Amino acid sequence: MPMMIKKIPLELLIWLGAFIWLYNLQIDKESISICPIHGLGFSWCPGCGLARSVSLLMHGQVHASFKMHWLGFPVFAVLIYRIIQLTKNYLTLIKPKNDTI
Repeated sequence: MPMMIKKIPLELLIWLGAFIWLYNLQIDKESISICPIHGLGFSWCPGCGLARSVSLLMHGQVHASFKMHWLGFPVFAVLIYRIIQLTKNYLTLIKPKNDTI
C-alpha cells in the first residue's frame, strides 16, 4: 500500500510564515503597524516592540533585542518549541508503519 502523505498542519504553516516574516522585518524603516491597540490610537501598548525584539534576536543582536522588549526571549523560545513540536507530530503521522504479524 502506498504511503499516504497527510496535509501539513495549518498551525505549523502559520508559525513558519511568522518566523519568515519576523526574520525579514525591516526594523530601521517605519512600517505599518499590525497592533490593534496602536490602530485604536493609543500611544502605549504592552506588546509594542515585541516583533522587532524577536527579529533582532534572530539576527544575533541580543542586547538590542532585550532593550526593544524583554519578552522577546521567551516568545522566541516558545515559537521554536512549538515549531519543533508540530514538526515532530507531522513526521510521526507520515512515517510508514510496518505491518508485521
